[in-house]
Amino acid sequence: MRTPRPVVLVLLSLAFSLVAGTPAAVPAAAVTTTAAATIATYDFESGTQGWGPRGGGVSVATTPAPVHGGAGALLTTGRTATWHGAALTPPFEKGVADDATWLSSFPITRLNPPLPFDDELQAKPAYWGVADPGRLPPVSRSLNAPAGTVTVDGKRDGQWDLLPDAPVARTGDLSAAWQARTTPTGLYVLAEVTDPTDDRTDTVTFTVGGTQYRIQRGGTHAHGFKAHAKRTATGYRVEALLPSGTATGVRVAVADAGRKETTWTGELVPVPAIRTTSAPKGAPVVDGVADAAWSGVPEVTTGTRIQGTSGATATVRAMWKAGTLYVLARVTDPVLSEESPNAWEQDSVEIFVDPENNKTRGYDDDDGQYRISFTGGKTVGGTFDAFAVKDNLTGAATRVAGGYVVEAAIRLPTVTLARGALLGFDVQVNDATGTARTAAATWNDPTGRSYVDTSRWGVLRLAT
Repeated sequence: MRTPRPVVLVLLSLAFSLVAGTPAAVPAAAVTTTAAATIATYDFESGTQGWGPRGGGVSVATTPAPVHGGAGALLTTGRTATWHGAALTPPFEKGVADDATWLSSFPITRLNPPLPFDDELQAKPAYWGVADPGRLPPVSRSLNAPAGTVTVDGKRDGQWDLLPDAPVARTGDLSAAWQARTTPTGLYVLAEVTDPTDDRTDTVTFTVGGTQYRIQRGGTHAHGFKAHAKRTATGYRVEALLPSGTATGVRVAVADAGRKETTWTGELVPVPAIRTTSAPKGAPVVDGVADAAWSGVPEVTTGTRIQGTSGATATVRAMWKAGTLYVLARVTDPVLSEESPNAWEQDSVEIFVDPENNKTRGYDDDDGQYRISFTGGKTVGGTFDAFAVKDNLTGAATRVAGGYVVEAAIRLPTVTLARGALLGFDVQVNDATGTARTAAATWNDPTGRSYVDTSRWGVLRLAT
């Protein structure tokens, strides 16, 4: 292999072998006694033999010279990054074990790449998923079930729009998604079913605490609970109030008149009701001063403690216009500090926005954590160093008696803002003492994980 300059090229020549042994789900001593077997040999005497480029602008081709033996070599040109080069087509391109794969470090660091073997060549679940699925542990699912009240009429109560529906596995053209809400009188459930074959005996069955509650597409169900079914453009919808007691184990089964069935099985996680607020249409001057445009805008308070038992709090308002969300936070905090080199340990306000209200247990590319300190310092968090949202924030801050005011404008270019749209939304106030953060409070999310997880944020509804 050689790399002349200024033209970058790599020669991969002569014959070499890929060697495989028995997967190491057995004691290490047994692996050492297993004879190696050659599974592929490449001499490039007859084309590239399945090798291709890895990376944009890279090209591979065979060449007769120079070679170290035989009559062929593989020539790689156009490399502009260290990971560029030649790669064998899957399954070998990404490697098969954690000890030798670019998936561990590119484009982000992964502690557990999706490969069949680990660093010590011990079999991982991905291997058994192919070799012997029966050895895999059962899939453990969970679903947040906020407190909430629903009108059971089959018309999809607005409460359901605060969260995305949880998908049920697809079987052919049959699929479904569902949600749940907890209440002292039972468990509200929703199922949205996609099923193009209209049969009144199509059925959704909820099993809670060992008791089955069956609702047919035509609306028929047993006595003892309230339910309603309604036709939709792609199938039908079921809403029900089940007398569940304190049971949390749930199975949802959707059957196509006995011909096909798809299911979801797991545990419900009761959580507090999702807080909501509204943002009227309007655009203030973003200068850290509450002008007349903010008059009469609904206000919420950061009253959910995630660190400490007392400390700074804020009242928060929001407006929107065109593709921009505006936020005003009045912070009560008489002692202010930016002594820490870490932005999150300084007195500051963090605004969390999920433009599509996806409520994911991680950040989508357009989800953002927008922070403004009491002096106006701005930092932005998101996926891949916030590459998709880092330029979305403008803002200002001013000190006032007893605290400070933060005003922010956040561009949301990935969605069309309009009346009735729902945004995932939360606000956090960081309270610093010297070089440490000693208290923090949010509006809705009680987990302290808003910086990596959007699933427990509140909801902001855009109004006129």
